[in-house]
Amino acid sequence: MPSYSFLAYYHEGGGLPGHRDKAHCPVSFSLCIDASSAVAESWPLLVTDFDGTRRELRWRPGEAALFDGHRYHHERAPLAAGEDAIYLVLHLIHDPEYDYAA
Repeated sequence: MPSYSFLAYYHEGGGLPGHRDKAHCPVSFSLCIDASSAVAESWPLLVTDFDGTRRELRWRPGEAALFDGHRYHHERAPLAAGEDAIYLVLHLIHDPEYDYAA
């Protein structure tokens, strides 16, 4: 199944500017590989629902989040001094030309 992935290493001052994922990426999977407990507790992914409600999603190393990054605006504030975190991000690409049954 078509997809793409990247390893995101965030360090002091690093964040995730607010955005929606591209239209052909309806499913986003984010696995926290490593982060200090302070980062896991205090550095949420801020997700805005359709009605404008902002939710804070947090996950620790070994935990993951699965969401529709195209439909929901999401972002992270810059990390505090001395903090870092590593996430593996996978995007499932919806391709009408691809034979998913094969």
